[in-house]
Amino acid sequence: MVRYDVGKLIAPFIQVEFAGGALRCGEYVTLRKISDFTQKGGTVAQHVIIEGPLTEEYYQIRELLYSQFYLF
Repeated sequence: MVRYDVGKLIAPFIQVEFAGGALRCGEYVTLRKISDFTQKGGTVAQHVIIEGPLTEEYYQIRELLYSQFYLF
């Protein structure tokens, strides 16, 4: 389980709200965590999905998210 402080994940100038299993960031961007139980060996892969129009805010949030996780 990944635990994080929302205030550290999202810059203080972006309004965030957690509702309905998703983190709404700003006006139009939503982050969702998806679990994939079909991995071989019984392991669970977890993915974070970024949804929203490709605006400057989207790219700011994506860059902040990428800086928090190791991507391979």
